[in-house]
Amino acid sequence: MTEKSKQAAMKALEFFDHELRTRGAEPKMHDRATRFTSEKETLDHCAKMLEEMKAFIAEDRFDKFMRWVCWMQGALNTQGILTIDDFRQMNLALLHADD
Repeated sequence: MTEKSKQAAMKALEFFDHELRTRGAEPKMHDRATRFTSEKETLDHCAKMLEEMKAFIAEDRFDKFMRWVCWMQGALNTQGILTIDDFRQMNLALLHADD
């Protein structure tokens, strides 16, 4: 990852962090077999994912970072928190940070 793409990735994490904190999310990793039955479980899991995603940036693991971004976007969209257009803007910034 270039410095510009790392900055764009961190900005995305800050955006997610703000959205999750304003909804009371607390970092909690769930078992892979867990089916989330509440918005709280989903948001807590997303908050925990943010911690892991910071390491992906530091380790230049952009592909894995983007997979997790996409999972989180889907989770937040199904909870009615953010829209596809919100994510489109974020993805364009991430994918074109080096242009």
